[in-house]
Amino acid sequence: MRYLKHFFFILFLFQLNEVFAVKQLEILHADRLTMTERGGQKTRLLEGNVGLKQDDAILYCDKAFFYIDVNRVDAIGNVRVVHNDTTELFADTVFYFGDRRKVEARRNVRIVEGNKVLKTHILDYYLDREVAYYFSGGEFTENTLNLKSESGFINMANEQATFYKNVILIDEGYTIFADTLKYNTRQSQLVFYRNTRIVTDQQVIYCDNGFFNTKTDEGVFGRNTRVVSGHQILESDSLHYNADSGEGISERYFVWTDTIEKIIISGHYGIYNRETEQLMATRKPMMKSVMDNDTLFLTADTLFSGIDTSENRYLIAHRQSRFFKEDLQGFADSLSFSYEDSIIRMMYNPVVWQENTQLSGDTILIMMKNNQLDEVELIRNAFLIEYEGDEVYNQIKGRHIHGYFAEGSLKNMEVTGNAESVYFGKDDNDRYIGVNRVVAAGMSLFFLDNNIERIHFRQSPEAGFYPIGNSHPSEYHLSGFNWRTEYRPLSKADLLNPIVLLKEETEQKEKQPAGGGRERTGVRD
Repeated sequence: MRYLKHFFFILFLFQLNEVFAVKQLEILHADRLTMTERGGQKTRLLEGNVGLKQDDAILYCDKAFFYIDVNRVDAIGNVRVVHNDTTELFADTVFYFGDRRKVEARRNVRIVEGNKVLKTHILDYYLDREVAYYFSGGEFTENTLNLKSESGFINMANEQATFYKNVILIDEGYTIFADTLKYNTRQSQLVFYRNTRIVTDQQVIYCDNGFFNTKTDEGVFGRNTRVVSGHQILESDSLHYNADSGEGISERYFVWTDTIEKIIISGHYGIYNRETEQLMATRKPMMKSVMDNDTLFLTADTLFSGIDTSENRYLIAHRQSRFFKEDLQGFADSLSFSYEDSIIRMMYNPVVWQENTQLSGDTILIMMKNNQLDEVELIRNAFLIEYEGDEVYNQIKGRHIHGYFAEGSLKNMEVTGNAESVYFGKDDNDRYIGVNRVVAAGMSLFFLDNNIERIHFRQSPEAGFYPIGNSHPSEYHLSGFNWRTEYRPLSKADLLNPIVLLKEETEQKEKQPAGGGRERTGVRD
């Protein structure tokens, strides 16, 4: 039994040796064969139509030195190596190491598989792994794709290639510059790393990493992505992009800039289309616009920006839109701005604040001129409230109010249709003694330092002065009075807080007016 075990063990070793044994190169053909010695080794010199074979590899050349003892061939002149009947290697000189199954190709090297071609001058090819490395600069082509780099390797088995240093890829419609680039030829997918630049006729894309499919024209770009398209710039750390349609989706923080209109829109989710120049931003979106040597900040649940039929840019803020500027703040459920007429249109419960003055109406139009406030219109149910302090509010209402600015400050207003006003008088000790109430067809208001200086009433006004007595001025409110500072953003940071939080914070501020007292349907007589 012991001898039988030894027999089977020896048989196993023999079979194992057969499996892993490297076959000797064999000569298929040569016009002349000369026995010689070279470098102290027995050598067969093969000349003319030389052919040698080892397993799945066949070598052709003009002349070869065959070192029998080390199973090696030095092939010279018109060298061609055919591997697996699918891959061909061409070179001026090839050093074929049979025991290591390695091919070292030198000068005018080409390796071809189907429509894929790699050209270089120094290349090492490992037959068993089907991997080719090049080190002295190379050019890879596949159909219309052309790629150059200083070094790289191609895996013929899994159809993947990696290219290093000064990579330049040119294909129909785009050029890619990268430090490192991987290419899966089966899936037509490019993966790039570090300092990548993609240039097309319409735009330039910069990124540190990402991938792109050359068949579908779709890609995902990662860290430090920057898309420059004319005067528009989109920056993000995650951008899904379709180069054919021009649509990009960012699922992380992004910043979009229009350098001509001088606006910046950011958010944590956005959709951008290069062809239509449309942008949708949500998840804490923010717009910044340089205006009157100041910056206007605008937010909403969703921001839209695009180009109208007249090739002018427009902006729409949808749901709970709010804006902040040092001298002007506003709120509305919906807001739009057209760069054609420079008008901000505020709809659905809009309200605007300038210092201690609040303006409201069913619709508010704010007209800009040379990036400065020029006019404001309160359309239907127009209401102006001026806060004097200690819950005292001067009030003016009408069907329509039209205000005019000079150098960013409110200068005069025209009130038309059912005009009413309430403002308070003081004695010499600066104590409130009575309320002036006026009803007229129209009024003209004149402002100084954004405060009402005087009022002119038109068409037989009805006026009355009513002593306050022991009551407080906060009890005298016109119908429709609503002091809405819980919606007022007090800083850029307030814009990103939910309105509920703004209201809670406002109520905690002792110096801020506390919501407007008891509402009454008229003035106390």
